Amino acid sequence: MVEKKYPGYFLVLDVNPNSIDVNIHPTKTEIKFSDDSTIYALIRAAVKHSLGQFNITPMLDFDRNPSFDTPYKQFKESVNSPKVEINSSFNPFLPESGGIKRKFKAIDPNFIGFESKSNTNSDPSFENNFEKDVIQSSIFERDISVSSVNTFQLKNKYIVSTTKSGLVIINQNLAHQRILYERYLRLMTNNSTESQKLIFPINLNYSTKNILVIKKLKSQLSQAGFNISKLKKNTLTLNSIPSLIKESEVNDIFDQIISDVENEIPGFNFSQIDLLAKSMSKSLAIKNGKELKTKEQEFILNSLFACIDPNISPSNKKTFIMLKFNDIDSKFN
Repeated sequence: MVEKKYPGYFLVLDVNPNSIDVNIHPTKTEIKFSDDSTIYALIRAAVKHSLGQFNITPMLDFDRNPSFDTPYKQFKESVNSPKVEINSSFNPFLPESGGIKRKFKAIDPNFIGFESKSNTNSDPSFENNFEKDVIQSSIFERDISVSSVNTFQLKNKYIVSTTKSGLVIINQNLAHQRILYERYLRLMTNNSTESQKLIFPINLNYSTKNILVIKKLKSQLSQAGFNISKLKKNTLTLNSIPSLIKESEVNDIFDQIISDVENEIPGFNFSQIDLLAKSMSKSLAIKNGKELKTKEQEFILNSLFACIDPNISPSNKKTFIMLKFNDIDSKFN
């Protein structure tokens, strides 16, 4: 290239015509991009990448070895894959084939020592270290298992856990009722209950008297996620149910609702939404006598004390009692 002479080039840009303003120059030899900074950044990055790819721009690296630079002519040449030659007859265990010479008899006793009691040449320090590692490992695992269990179940009815001042004993059924009650009441009050549409509608058969009870609560049931498509003399048909419950639980829920309305559950404050939340929580709560896993016990414990009123169930019964360490100590005096 002659000094002070530069090569010509053209840039072909494909852009949206709406992003170009041609009314900049009278002769239309100039245009303006609505987002010229982005166009400039893209062009600059592309040119920089191309120049760096073919090593055209000079590098200010004084420690660079020129022999590592790729000649321009090799960019057009094909690259041959390297070939690896191996000796298929080579055996490292045979000295005749050039393998490493080892005295295996001097090594064998160290390996036999893990299996045979007759070996007396094993390293005692190694055996002691191995035994210590096993002991430390067992102690470490035992400490983890003890510290990870914070609760236990008593007679498959109560969940017992420790606190700073004593023991807390929770009735799993009443506690779960409180958890579900506040959850359903919040969802129904805010009209945020999600429904799942059923592929096959559910038909429930009741007496005429019970059907009238369901008819009075139809709007509240719809608010809770139960979509009743048909309500005949002795049959009701459900097309969708709340996503929080299973199809197998629907019959028990409606039986509980009808029973609570007929018996006027204690503390009923004439709120039908409150009645539905209490009936659903009572029907779906974990029953006493069911064995719970540790994670399920901890879920009941943590969820109960996250409730607004964890002390009593929806039916005004105690959900837990506290047994202080001082009271336990007094029993032994």
